[in-house]
Amino acid sequence: MKITNLALVLSVAATSLPTLLAQTRGGASNKKRLGNNEERFLAEDDTVTMMNVPPSDGEIRTRYIVKFKDGHKLKNVIMTKGGGRAGKFVTTLEKDNAEVMILEGDEDKKIWEDSDDVEFVEEDSKVFPLQSEEVPYGITMVRAAEVDTSKVSNRKVCIIDTGYDKGHPDLQTANVSGYSGPESAGPWDEDRNGHGTHVAGTIAALGGNNEGVVGVVPTGQMNLYIVRVFGNNGRFTWKSTLIAAVEKCVEAGSNIVSMSLGGPIASILEATAYKRMTEEDGVLLIAAAGNGGNSGFSYPASYESVMSVGAVDSTETIASFSQYNTQVDISAPGVDVRSTTPGGEYRSYSGTSMATPHVAGVAALVWSHFPNLKGEQIRVALEENAVDKGADGYDEYYGHGLVDAKSAYDSLASGKVPSVCTDSRAE
Repeated sequence: MKITNLALVLSVAATSLPTLLAQTRGGASNKKRLGNNEERFLAEDDTVTMMNVPPSDGEIRTRYIVKFKDGHKLKNVIMTKGGGRAGKFVTTLEKDNAEVMILEGDEDKKIWEDSDDVEFVEEDSKVFPLQSEEVPYGITMVRAAEVDTSKVSNRKVCIIDTGYDKGHPDLQTANVSGYSGPESAGPWDEDRNGHGTHVAGTIAALGGNNEGVVGVVPTGQMNLYIVRVFGNNGRFTWKSTLIAAVEKCVEAGSNIVSMSLGGPIASILEATAYKRMTEEDGVLLIAAAGNGGNSGFSYPASYESVMSVGAVDSTETIASFSQYNTQVDISAPGVDVRSTTPGGEYRSYSGTSMATPHVAGVAALVWSHFPNLKGEQIRVALEENAVDKGADGYDEYYGHGLVDAKSAYDSLASGKVPSVCTDSRAE
């Protein structure tokens, strides 16, 4: 049996960074990422020589732009003090009738300012590549930022996928661990496929670091546990392997298991195992509804004990690929979702695989404020407080609607706590 494709639609959202300037601090070279995703390292003597640099004699030299008056012919050569002027030529701005030079202090600057053929002199100040941090539309859509994150350290989310790129600058290295035993497809802290790292970024990409994107829980304080069941090609795993992986999550103390995967064949053993873990261990199991764009059931999402997640786009409309059936519980952003990928990269993926971690992150965020509740109760809280979409009430496309962190939290905080989980999907 083959697990279905992990992410049916992939679009690379390459971000071009300025390549003309680089700043070196403390003698270290900077890495710049070019528009074609090729990496290049700019050494100290590459473009840094065109910036303000301290001379070997200890004097402070600064780059200046000398704007000449109209009619002056640029010479491209700066004479020494003995020749009447001072400075070191750097380059010419021919169309602006200006030259760039390095001068030593105010005295040399004044020589040029007092020259009859000079209009003005100004410092050639530095321009830096601007780092930016994007809040993906899905994070805003599920209202994650409206719920306090101060208690998330009491929750642990297990991600079963292709691994976790622990070296990614936008992913936490603290509070993350995983299983790399004989039943694993490889080291949990490596990911040469990208699917698992993308999922992890949606759940917990770091915020406030002026880097890349932010996740549902961006503080780096939530506990993550990684179990790798797919190899680098991300093709398939066996049901028995998946059952064992979920068991590893539970044994590690995970509260939530995020599974962006699925297959069309049900298993009696699998259904029984997940029911037992849900009821006896109190975990919340969440899985992707499937990317077939049809009414077929996908497993594990379509087991009663597992929360099935459909995908919507940025307009909150159900995605054409999202499977619809009586087992879909809830929906979340899953089209063109930008998140972390291996090698410090960011890409936009589409699929119910991308919707699933939104729900897992929201569940952890909300549950962190009510740690005494069981996973079944958190599931009902998310379903009952989802934003209704499609037909009134429950429907087979959106389930109970779009997951909403703030509404679920407010409901539980008001004292409306489900005593038991009663499956409210369509009969």
